[in-house]
Amino acid sequence: MKQFQMKILYEVKSFSSKLLLISAVVLFSLMTLIGFVSSAYAYTRIEEVYGEILTKSIHSLKDSQDHSWQVVLFKDETSDGDFSVNLRLVGFPGAVEFDRNELLKIKTKTTSIFQCEDIFAKQPPSSNVAQYDIKEILPQLPINLSLFMDLPLKSKEQVYLEIPYVIVLEWQTLIIDK
Repeated sequence: MKQFQMKILYEVKSFSSKLLLISAVVLFSLMTLIGFVSSAYAYTRIEEVYGEILTKSIHSLKDSQDHSWQVVLFKDETSDGDFSVNLRLVGFPGAVEFDRNELLKIKTKTTSIFQCEDIFAKQPPSSNVAQYDIKEILPQLPINLSLFMDLPLKSKEQVYLEIPYVIVLEWQTLIIDK
């Protein structure tokens, strides 16, 4: 009988600790949504010469083939308030090569499709680096859905990079942040 009571006590304690953990996660999530806890963004602001400001968001993500990518979105703001927003994709050297004749396709789960030309098409710094002007596209992207970027690679394999919706939200915050 005592062994049975110990087993019941153990199960109650185990259930209680799981319930406490779940409650803490839910409470923290609610506090973040309401604004009691601020979310951390992974971007940096650097003041350059003559009042120009460069703001960068850098993330390492894996594509559908499990290759690592550095995804860099940067806003380059001049002293007169004008700015550009570029997305740079950097794959591992020797593992990927961009096809400069193809466009980057940005899709959402709702099948919205945006296309971008590679800014580096004529003079790429390296075959594994591409850069796209997304200033006009970024405000149109939904903040509550992940993005899927079909990468235009010379291998002609269908390789996509999933950009989580929290990163898209960060990017949109970056372009409106002063």
